Amino acid sequence: MSKIAKETKVQPARASMQRQKARASVAERSGKRAKRSAERRDAILAAALDEFAARGFAATRLDDVAKRADVAKGTIYLHFADKETLFEELIRLELGPVVGALERASHADIPLRQVTDQLIEVFVREIFQTRRKDVIRPVSTARARFPI
Repeated sequence: MSKIAKETKVQPARASMQRQKARASVAERSGKRAKRSAERRDAILAAALDEFAARGFAATRLDDVAKRADVAKGTIYLHFADKETLFEELIRLELGPVVGALERASHADIPLRQVTDQLIEVFVREIFQTRRKDVIRPVSTARARFPI
């Protein structure tokens, strides 16, 4: 086999390997980007919980949430359309699992006394013993703004 023939066979294989490495690198960068984005979103939600708990819905400013989350205010808008959407997502994330547990307990085929005991147990364990209790006050003060 001539030298030129050998080189032309090697080059496509090498190019193919380079393309595979480039794709893997893009996927890796994309995975890192997605992870950083998720971390920022979580930081925004944690900061929002702190701000809403401390100030209530009406007095909380996205500038303060951004500062507490250590992100630019514009970063919040990459994840949430506005303050209301952020608040709704926070409620959904924090209280959604509790509502599900309370519904399961209330629909159980057991005596009323046991249902009541289970409801109280879930409420204490999942609300009062966690940060979820910090969502209750802003929810109650903002309920006129977010009718069910």
